[in-house]
Amino acid sequence: MDTSALDEKAIAVLKARFDARRGSAILKNPSDRYFELEPGYAVSRQWAVPQELSDFIDAFFEEKRRNGLVRERKSPHSAPKFCVRKQNDN
Repeated sequence: MDTSALDEKAIAVLKARFDARRGSAILKNPSDRYFELEPGYAVSRQWAVPQELSDFIDAFFEEKRRNGLVRERKSPHSAPKFCVRKQNDN
């Protein structure tokens, strides 16, 4: 039995596992830019808010701020605007 062939196979398997774990396999084929981050994870796309909607949101929150219902956030980790439509009870 040739132990050098066995060692090479074991090394190849371990190297493949290590490369997959650290993500270097992705770097070897840069033409394929799409890869699954986590099984079942769906990528959400961002899009710009239309200007008239942005103006409406600004006015809405300015009115709420003047009435003391909301306050300006000072966190560097917050998004400038984030609104989610509530579901109807119907």
